[in-house]
Amino acid sequence: GINAEYMGYTVANSFVRMMIRKAEALFIALSIVGLLGVNAVVNVHVVPHTHDDVGWLKTVDQYFYGANNSIQHAGVQYILDSVISELQKNPDRTFVYVEQAFFQRWYRQQTVQTKAAVQSLVQNGQLDFINGGWCMHDEAAAHYVDMIDQTTLGHRVLLQQFGKVPRIGWQIDPFGHSSTQASLLSAQAGFDALFFGRIDYADHNKRMNESNMEFVWRGSPSLGAKSGIFTGVFQSGNYGPPEGFCFDIKCNGDEPIKDDPSLQDYNVQDRVDAFVQQIQIMLDHSVGNEVMITMGSDFQYENANMWFKNLEKLMKYVNADGRLNVFYSTPSKYIDAKLKAGITWDVKYDDFFPYADCEHCYWTGYFTSRPALKRYVRDSSAFFQTAKQLDTLGGGDGSSLFTLADGLGVAQHHDGVSGTSKQHVAYDYARRISDGRTAAQATITKALNSFISPGSATEAPMYFCDLLNVTLCDFTTAQTSSVTGDGFAVVFYNPLSRTRSETTYIPVNVTHLSVFDSHGSPIVFQISPTHQTTATPAESAAYVLSFTASVGPLGYTTYFVQPTGSMSSEGVFAKPTSPATPEDFVLENQYIKAVFDSTTGLISSVFDKVLNHTFALSQNFFYYKSYAGSDQPSGAYIFRPSIPGEKPTPILLGQADLQILVGPTYTEARQTFAPWLTQIIRLNMADRHFEFEYTVGSIPIDDGIGKEVITRFSSDILSAGELYTDSNGREILKRVRNQRPTWTWDPQEPVAGNYYPVNSIAYVNDTNYQLTILNDRAQGAASLNDGEIEFMIHRRVLGEDQRGVGESLDETDAITPYPNPVRLGNGLIVTGKHILLFGTPSPIATSASGGYRPMAQRIYLPLFPVFTPLDSTGVSGFIATHKSAGVFGMELPHNVDLMTLEAQADGRVLLRLAHQYAVGENSQWSQPAILNIQNLFSKKVASINEVSLTGNQPVANIDNRMWNLAVKNVQNIDNDAVVDRIPLSGVELTIQPMEIRTFYITFSS
Repeated sequence: GINAEYMGYTVANSFVRMMIRKAEALFIALSIVGLLGVNAVVNVHVVPHTHDDVGWLKTVDQYFYGANNSIQHAGVQYILDSVISELQKNPDRTFVYVEQAFFQRWYRQQTVQTKAAVQSLVQNGQLDFINGGWCMHDEAAAHYVDMIDQTTLGHRVLLQQFGKVPRIGWQIDPFGHSSTQASLLSAQAGFDALFFGRIDYADHNKRMNESNMEFVWRGSPSLGAKSGIFTGVFQSGNYGPPEGFCFDIKCNGDEPIKDDPSLQDYNVQDRVDAFVQQIQIMLDHSVGNEVMITMGSDFQYENANMWFKNLEKLMKYVNADGRLNVFYSTPSKYIDAKLKAGITWDVKYDDFFPYADCEHCYWTGYFTSRPALKRYVRDSSAFFQTAKQLDTLGGGDGSSLFTLADGLGVAQHHDGVSGTSKQHVAYDYARRISDGRTAAQATITKALNSFISPGSATEAPMYFCDLLNVTLCDFTTAQTSSVTGDGFAVVFYNPLSRTRSETTYIPVNVTHLSVFDSHGSPIVFQISPTHQTTATPAESAAYVLSFTASVGPLGYTTYFVQPTGSMSSEGVFAKPTSPATPEDFVLENQYIKAVFDSTTGLISSVFDKVLNHTFALSQNFFYYKSYAGSDQPSGAYIFRPSIPGEKPTPILLGQADLQILVGPTYTEARQTFAPWLTQIIRLNMADRHFEFEYTVGSIPIDDGIGKEVITRFSSDILSAGELYTDSNGREILKRVRNQRPTWTWDPQEPVAGNYYPVNSIAYVNDTNYQLTILNDRAQGAASLNDGEIEFMIHRRVLGEDQRGVGESLDETDAITPYPNPVRLGNGLIVTGKHILLFGTPSPIATSASGGYRPMAQRIYLPLFPVFTPLDSTGVSGFIATHKSAGVFGMELPHNVDLMTLEAQADGRVLLRLAHQYAVGENSQWSQPAILNIQNLFSKKVASINEVSLTGNQPVANIDNRMWNLAVKNVQNIDNDAVVDRIPLSGVELTIQPMEIRTFYITFSS
């Protein structure tokens, strides 16, 4: 009786469940009909993919080989093995892949048979490469040149190996998205669409409610409508599969398709209904009848059979159900279908910074995290550009620079230069770059020797000094350790396409020196004691030698330093002293004057002699206390002060110790704010700007409180809540305090939520004047009060922000091996520099933009010094047997820079020329520039072919791409204008504001 009663209950409930399922299915079917019409077919594009971080919790090598799985189970080689094998079993199967740093390593290791299979899969469209860069780069902390370089590296090998050109931008994981990514790295790279997952939660909610998750993004007012790219934001806010449909070995809670009716756990109808319901949710927030779903996530498909087997069962039963049409696809196929629908799209003009995923969760800390790594990446980027130029000018083919290209390419990853990896991975990024720099030194040495000693059978030794920022160069100090040495020559190479004259600084150990120019004439120089800071190694030089070096465009000039019995008459020994009278509290040259407050030791005003105007100016250091609560602590990604809107704590208690140094090449103020924080404010005699060089660390944490250190510049400029910041070092965007351009912002975090990424330039202005600050690496910046700009320069955070990295941002001298690391030594010490200049706002010809644009290039591509010893014949002997100066480039117009000069393996040269001004930025320089490409080279140009930004297709393909989509709600601003490229006329080029023009050039033999 009990069994019969139980069975009756079960049967009854099964019947009820069946009727409920049918009712739900009918409701969903009617909903779909209501949305799309009776005859509409909903096409569901299934996109299998994996997201493989090029370093994060493990190093690149560990991720590739599946090593160190105590941290994270992930092995990219096994993913690719499995996917390639499974794709061959069914011609309908598809897969998309991004990170060429992994794929190329895997591909090199394959047999001839496997490579042939991969070729077939690529050609028939089953394996589709999207994005196609060496990594999926960061969009906040990466410089636009590095973004282009790493993408070019990946695109080049894909074109060489498979003849394939990626069509889709796939930035699914970076933590915010830049207008540079839209206008340059998508539209100008030839992509037809850009997809990503992360945008601010409030923006996401608004777009979902308005079914506006797909739109046209026009990121450049200067490039206009042709900077537009069709853009899709994933509705989930991430890039994984629909809820409940992860079929990976790592997904333990999601049910597979159990389709044997004889089994008790048969679940086909349940799975079909659940899937249709997920698609219904997507349709509710979509436009049109095409839907794309991403089936995969981080390091998935190590067992690809599990994925494909369940996906095919799902497709079979959903298609039999009749409510949806589900099939394997790729983003390329999806965009082709989507754009055939004739839909009119909204337009976006600004960017997606800052990103927050909850009201107290602003991902603005990583704009600054790991500041030393950020600086090393930026400095190495300049090293790389210089090495490429010298390799080309010296007759190389680019092959010797691959190690550096690889190291820098990997470091642009969105957990690399962003500073959001584990500590041992950050060390690995730096090591890879260091290996690349070391390998490139031989190329540089060979090229410089071919210039200086043409035809010589022997190479002079060249010495590279990478630690000049801490006054350390073993070679120069050894060569000046006594007054009896032979001395040395320093060869300065200028990677810019215009002549420059700049103050240079060289570590030396004696004051009794003479300095000579390339003709052997003595020149004025200055020697000063090394500024002792917490960053100064014990072995640093005792003194700093400085003089003005002048070098022509893409040229080199040699200067000579010789120990002598006494300092030559051209030299001045300048040492710092404490100012005694009010007249002593100044730094001054012919252009500008800074006055210091005698009671605080801080700068108080600046008189610009060119503008004939005095600016109130103060500058000081503070720190925010990191929030450490369990609900949302500050960490590597997230910046959260301990109290929303709190005022930062001043580091200076009392008066700054101040010393003034005056000399013929520069004058400077040396300030001490705390035992762990010092600064030099320097004014070179020929400059109209100040350098603020800070040393911060080790940040004290004895009180158990994490600290986020800022420098704040405060002026009397009436900036009306506005701050202007660069986008990856390229175009300038306006930021308005406590506002977002496209939705109403609730400032729950009024400090963190007003921080923006700055790679190069930030300024505030009013109708009359402008304060501009330039930096030497990516940092976060804000303007929390009118006339102010603050930069976060260092972070030592003791909490962990619960976003996956799993450790605090507490960088120290060393760390023991994982999985149970222990930090050793003191906290990280960082040196850095800001450049401050005053001017007038755009667009007049004498505006500040005429100064900050060339200054940004000077900071990014500094003079490059290489040292070589003199022998007993001295300066005269060197000049007699060497060519001590030379120029290889043409002086380009002020508004144009030579961005890339890179020899290719096939004998061609890749040339990029970049207009440095935006439309309306400067009345004189925001105009088209005309130049003759032949005049750039001494060799006869045989052919010039203009290509896309990454060099993988003719430029005509870019001009003819689908930029002219139907749009609505346009704001009638410059972004909507159609700016046509002016074709190359023979060798004459007309380049328009913000254009980057790319060419392959061959030369006559």
